[in-house]
Amino acid sequence: MMVLDTPKESQGLDSRPELLSETDTVPDTGIVLESSSNVIDEFPIEIRSPQLSFHRFFNEPLPKLTLLPGDGHMALTYIGHYGPHLISTGLDFLAEQVSGDFKSGFMAFLNHVKEHHMSPEQTSCKLAIRIYRVPDPTKPLRWHQDGFFWLPNGYAYQLGTVLLGPPTLFQQPTQETQRIYHEVTKDELDSVPHVRQALTDQFRDFKPVSAKPGELSRWTNGHDTGVVHSEPFPIVEPRIFVSLLPGTEAQLRNLCELWDMSFKVDETLEE
Repeated sequence: MMVLDTPKESQGLDSRPELLSETDTVPDTGIVLESSSNVIDEFPIEIRSPQLSFHRFFNEPLPKLTLLPGDGHMALTYIGHYGPHLISTGLDFLAEQVSGDFKSGFMAFLNHVKEHHMSPEQTSCKLAIRIYRVPDPTKPLRWHQDGFFWLPNGYAYQLGTVLLGPPTLFQQPTQETQRIYHEVTKDELDSVPHVRQALTDQFRDFKPVSAKPGELSRWTNGHDTGVVHSEPFPIVEPRIFVSLLPGTEAQLRNLCELWDMSFKVDETLEE
């Protein structure tokens, strides 16, 4: 897998070539499109540059889904063992919010992540499901990086997809996008409104990339290795976003302590 230790500067692209082979690379970007091969070892433990890749996990059109009536946005965050308890928690949450065959896409995503993106030591994870029920065409872009989830040992990466609605937008992980982001955020967080607007202005002429339907995105986190990304803009239709952060049990337990959350123990895994 190509990494971006010496990335080229680029204004980005707004479309990506079809997956013609198991592994393909978008010219001049280093962004890797991969369909099925095992990639656990492709991101080394010692990583010094932001990395982004797209991976197909569903070979057919995703099932048509609709959101059940409800109030605004809904969210689920699960931190604990990867196992039957995680799966049932996610499915129960979706059953309360979604009509249609949501199980096929959700399970295909989880199975692909487990098989291709988790090492044997990564027995735990953070699962997040976000339901955007009410379209918001005025919601601004939120260009940001995900910070380090654990230090000093190891680095974090996340995997995400949408079961419904538009995908997450990513700035290509080039030297230029990283320079702009760090320059704008050197004194204040990217969540500050005027900083967020400044990032929007700086990236206005850049063309972000995103996963196609049936693909998941994999991106690295951290100040020096994080990929800049945002929810789509404008959000003009309902959206179901799913992400998973894999890690060791110790890493996820430490994260629970930081966030004052409880680690979900899957007792079936200890039988």
